[in-house]
Amino acid sequence: MTILIQVKNKFKNITGELILLRWSISFILTTMITLYILIGVYPDALADSGSLDPRINDLYDHLSQTKSIGIFTKLSIKNNTTRLNNSFAAYHQGERPPNIKELRERYDLMVQEMMILVQGKDPELARKIHETRLLLWSYLSDPEKYNLI
Repeated sequence: MTILIQVKNKFKNITGELILLRWSISFILTTMITLYILIGVYPDALADSGSLDPRINDLYDHLSQTKSIGIFTKLSIKNNTTRLNNSFAAYHQGERPPNIKELRERYDLMVQEMMILVQGKDPELARKIHETRLLLWSYLSDPEKYNLI
């Protein structure tokens, strides 16, 4: 009987860990797609005008070419990025909620998860994400810079 209880407890622990892992992976994918879209909405037009920092274009290129994430992951990131981008648009139009603190928390979490997702297979991309995170935030949080994206 005690072996059965031990097996049952182990199964509960494993099931809980799998649910947490599934949620974490889903969130990371969402975050990556969001970043992918936020920095890649109109990369060529912005590059021609010279108004977008070249590090963002470099990150966009690396994200679009990486093999560390699959197409479904990129689609998931795109959907989540669209939602976050819509939240920023609403914020810049004066709608509340969201407030800037909530947007910053969502953005930071998204960036962290994207770095975790790619760091094992593409450490250079993870480094670029880390290095440009504050630069990207400056474009998202500033109404004038946001209009450039």
